[in-house]
Amino acid sequence: MIRPAVFNTNRLPPALRRLTPAAPVAALLALILLFFHQMAFSNLILARGDTFLYFYPYWDAAAEALRAGRLPLWNPYLFMGAPFLANSQVGLFYPPNWPLWLLFDAPTAVKASILLHLAIAGCGAYLAARQTLALGRDGALATAVTFALGGYLTAQVEHVNQLQGLAWLPWFLVVLGRCARERPLPRAVAIGRTATALAGLFALQLLAGHTQTAFITGVAVLLYGGGVWLAGYLTRRQAEGLPFRFAAQRVAQRLPLALLLGVGLAGVLAAVQLLPTQELAQLSARQGGLPANEVLSFSLHPLLLPRALLPGFGQSLFSEYVAFVPLTLLLLAFVGGWQWRGWHGVLPAVVLVAAGLLLALGIFNPLNWLLARLPGFNLFRVPARWLVLYALGVALLAGAGWQVAWAHFQMRARAAVDALADGPRPALARPLRLG
Repeated sequence: MIRPAVFNTNRLPPALRRLTPAAPVAALLALILLFFHQMAFSNLILARGDTFLYFYPYWDAAAEALRAGRLPLWNPYLFMGAPFLANSQVGLFYPPNWPLWLLFDAPTAVKASILLHLAIAGCGAYLAARQTLALGRDGALATAVTFALGGYLTAQVEHVNQLQGLAWLPWFLVVLGRCARERPLPRAVAIGRTATALAGLFALQLLAGHTQTAFITGVAVLLYGGGVWLAGYLTRRQAEGLPFRFAAQRVAQRLPLALLLGVGLAGVLAAVQLLPTQELAQLSARQGGLPANEVLSFSLHPLLLPRALLPGFGQSLFSEYVAFVPLTLLLLAFVGGWQWRGWHGVLPAVVLVAAGLLLALGIFNPLNWLLARLPGFNLFRVPARWLVLYALGVALLAGAGWQVAWAHFQMRARAAVDALADGPRPALARPLRLG
């Protein structure tokens, strides 16, 4: 097992030392702007799909009402009229939307929101890697880039409110990491802090208007917490497993109640949107759940897995099926899963990867036929959206793999430098023979 090398920032000048913690975030933001330079620095707009046909009109109407100081309850322009505020996908009460609607026209506001939420997703993934795997800044940056600029999130930019909700997913792992590693606190205090943080994040996802994302996130929290507990259980008789047992104990004591309280408080915080949406949902075809064949529609076919998970050079897949990461980062993910502080250290991330793939298979996984009849699961279509769990898990593993590879490179480079430095000395020490 290779231990990560740590760069000694004390050798830097004081001015640079103060900037060091912010450097990875600045690099991440620069990479996002570089990747989306046409969106960020030109007047080009997204002109297809849900963005063009759905979000531009709704955002324009919401912005007009906001500027006029009016609460838009009704949309008179759709057929003979339809509820406007009750349609949660508008995101009328989602706080990050308000300044964008006030400052920009709808297409520009959408572009700004996409860039903003990719940055939020990347920063969350960076902190999640630091909190859950204790990665260094370089490994955490690799995690952030893999998640924020990987195939899954970048394929979702047309689904604006879905992207807005997904951007907060890594922040839940930040909360879980602190829950597992936090210094001993009174149980009520620890549960209260965790529940409050979870409530704020769930409320943001619900107000963004994509309820399925909030449901997927809730399952992800349970899966990741279960992975932490499993790592502690499997290492209960190993001396090196002591930190994992402590983490598992804290998660088992705090997470279940904190999650219940957090979901309840999130419902209160988001009630201004949830109550009218629930009234509208009474008239929806999804009221009472969907039939299993509808729930399992848009499942990821097993034969499409290579095209979904690997970069392609041919015809693009349907955007819901895209979850590729660059091959180098995928190889690093394998390295991270194999080498990072023992397999139990990355077990929660591996759980996310496995669950994401199995649930995304939908109709092709017999287990999903049972899940499709359970409350919650029976409300949503497109099982392929579970691929976000795979994307986040792989990003964490890629960061761990980068850390291992960088430590290995530093060790080899140091050995090579030492060999070069020590090589000439014996030759100089020998007596010179003449003749």
